[in-house]
Amino acid sequence: MCDSPSRDRRKAGRAKKGRLIVRNLSFKATEEELKRHFEGAKGGKTKGGGPTVTDVHILKRPDGRRVGCAFVQVRTRIKIDAHLLCVFLKLVPEM
Repeated sequence: MCDSPSRDRRKAGRAKKGRLIVRNLSFKATEEELKRHFEGAKGGKTKGGGPTVTDVHILKRPDGRRVGCAFVQVRTRIKIDAHLLCVFLKLVPEM
């Protein structure tokens, strides 16, 4: 039995729920560095403790120059939400 086009769109939409947009990225940053950064968080089951990163895509102009933005795809949104909360709590001083 074939999947309907609407079913395919729903599957694609669910897959993108764990996608982060990273802005103000250094032009020198690499995909491997971004992957290590996000997987190195506490709270997950990977070696570093963070969410499992399934894909990293650094945006580039047609001439190959980087634009300072990237997409990071993680396996589960819950783990990335926990990671971002940990980062936020470290950055915000206690009141």
